[in-house]
Amino acid sequence: MIDGNCDPRFARVRDAFAAGFEADPSVAELGACVAVSIDGRPVVDLWGGFADPQRSRPWARDTIVDMMSVGKAMLALVAHRLVDRGMLDLDAPVARWWPGFAQADKAELKLRHLLDHRAGLAVAEAARPGDAHDWQRFCGLLAAQAPAAPPGTAPVYHSLTYGFLLGELMRRATGSRFSDLWRAEVAGPLAVDYAFCRPADDDARCASFLEARPAVQPDPNGLPVRIMRGLDAPEDRNSRRHRGAELYAINGHGNARALATIYDALASGERLWSAATRAHATSTAWHEKEAVTGKVVRMGWGFRLPDDVGISGGPLAFGHGGRGGATCFGDPDAKLGFAYAPNRAYPGGSAESPHARRLRDAVYACLGAR
Repeated sequence: MIDGNCDPRFARVRDAFAAGFEADPSVAELGACVAVSIDGRPVVDLWGGFADPQRSRPWARDTIVDMMSVGKAMLALVAHRLVDRGMLDLDAPVARWWPGFAQADKAELKLRHLLDHRAGLAVAEAARPGDAHDWQRFCGLLAAQAPAAPPGTAPVYHSLTYGFLLGELMRRATGSRFSDLWRAEVAGPLAVDYAFCRPADDDARCASFLEARPAVQPDPNGLPVRIMRGLDAPEDRNSRRHRGAELYAINGHGNARALATIYDALASGERLWSAATRAHATSTAWHEKEAVTGKVVRMGWGFRLPDDVGISGGPLAFGHGGRGGATCFGDPDAKLGFAYAPNRAYPGGSAESPHARRLRDAVYACLGAR
């Protein structure tokens, strides 16, 4: 059932990965992949299980899966690269590049407010089902909307709007849509299989994503539901429409190998950003209760930082997870990139799943034994 490569010194990671498929049937893996890269060298690249609920398609080396909010950190990464080159400024108003954004008391709202989820625009209040599939319309709604709180004051996870806000700002600053920027800035240079707006040719190797059934039906007027306003009702995450859409905050498709390579590069050197930019991007923007989850979260400038509910690792680790269980991070102390992506959502929501914790713990146990 398990395939791929694993350095013998990291055999515990392979054992931990296999254990996920042998867990209680209610939480056992259907299909998944995990990878670890250290200072430019892959030491774990494993995959297993099935890419579909009928168990007719074994997970293969080139299988890709929707990694959900993992893409938020990738949006932030490209924004920081543009800051490094002077094309954007963290403390400049968004309206400098996007004049229409100055409406409704947003003339002074800054790029850093977009990056750390304190822009006050977590819900596109006027959006109707399907509007998020119309880039121009959805961005126009956000530009016309007043912040729900003064920018920089209230941490509210911008689950869907994050991609539109940063994506449109970068499009106006560079003239390119984000999916093209991503290929030019990161995916192309690193030759990694993680991308946005996947073409129909990729559908055959996309794993079907199985949503978790909530124990309690969510309140339709509650914030966790409202932050997804603008998607189809319901949104079919396995549809051609979804996979090809500009939903950058929630539908980057790829595999663990790709994200481990990216986070290794981010943690180990200056190929993707300067040391000063990394230090700032991964410093604490806020560490307090976040409104959507109601949990105490530690957030950097676009990257989750170690806390009790999300990313963990060494004290300087940084990364992002995705709804359903995907977890990716870099650790500068260990010069390490770690990534794990399943296709069966863990029912615990956006919190780090037991599968991810078991894999992470095995990686650090192996590092300690070296």
